[in-house]
Amino acid sequence: MDVVADALGPWLEVTLAGSPGEADGDEAAIALAVETARGGLTDLVVGDVDAQRTTPLTVLRGALLPFGDRVSAPASLGDLGEEAGQAGIVWGAAKAHLHLSRRRAGR
Repeated sequence: MDVVADALGPWLEVTLAGSPGEADGDEAAIALAVETARGGLTDLVVGDVDAQRTTPLTVLRGALLPFGDRVSAPASLGDLGEEAGQAGIVWGAAKAHLHLSRRRAGR
């Protein structure tokens, strides 16, 4: 999911450039949002799929909270770019595959 976290910074730069409000501190806030997202995404993907109660998009939305109404959260990971969208699809497919495999095996 590094590709998703890596795409967040440039997406935020473009998004914030077109929003009203203070630009002071945006660079630091963007870096913090990227690292917050990276940490949350890493925690998500290394955890057991049956214990996962969130999604990559929810993790991103949480990282964007400090920006308030200056940023509308992406509707999908694809809004961050094609590679981020593909990473989300791969994550979902892998999670579904493992979950179903475990159910079929009676676990």
